[in-house]
Amino acid sequence: MKNFKFYPIFIATLSFCLVQCSSDNYKKDEVISSKYQLEEFVKKTNLTPYVANFAVYDLSVEKISVNSFKVTTSNYDLSTVNKYLKSYYYIDVVQDGVVLKTTIDNVTYKFLKNDIRDETFFQIDDEKFLINEDFFTKMSTDNTLVFSNLVSVYIELYDIDAKRFNSDVTKKVAASIANKTASGCLKFESGVGLTGSGSKLRASMDTQEYISDGNSDCIIVGSDTSCVVDSHVCITTVTMSCSTSCSWWN
Repeated sequence: MKNFKFYPIFIATLSFCLVQCSSDNYKKDEVISSKYQLEEFVKKTNLTPYVANFAVYDLSVEKISVNSFKVTTSNYDLSTVNKYLKSYYYIDVVQDGVVLKTTIDNVTYKFLKNDIRDETFFQIDDEKFLINEDFFTKMSTDNTLVFSNLVSVYIELYDIDAKRFNSDVTKKVAASIANKTASGCLKFESGVGLTGSGSKLRASMDTQEYISDGNSDCIIVGSDTSCVVDSHVCITTVTMSCSTSCSWWN
């Protein structure tokens, strides 16, 4: 009979542990969720070099539901003079992190950040890729460009320490990238990498290649690096001045 006295104590202890663990997980989920809420983020025109490099000159956020947001960017069309485009991205705040997605030519691309497992992924429709060093060597140029675009938007939304141009310079930079104004004297080269040093190396190599390819009048005037996860999944943008009339940007 003495053995039976053990079971109520064991069950009570187990129940307490389950409730406590459940409470701890709930608190952790709340902390993760609060990191990605964008209620106070309405419209920005002072943007980072990362999105400006995609000829973006303003960005706005609309709340769709408790944990979903629509992000709209206004940008110059890189292929057609004097044409303006709207691009749309969607944020889903999930239990273990956040998902940023966009659709291009009927293909859905996602950038997924898992805070519980400290992992990031890039998804193309139903095919998901873990972001590691192999990812950057195997991914096609076009898909890497889309990935870079998603990372740039993520940093624009969530990296409060990233360098930003003022509104006037943002628009001039975007116009310069798209060669829509006489102030088209800037050139940017961006690189993405698993680490900050990896992204800097890729951006530096592309910059040197550009300068060597008949653009010796361009000089490097600065670079910026931001990362998604501490010092991992990073993007670096190198700024070049290709004319003495470029002093307005800095």
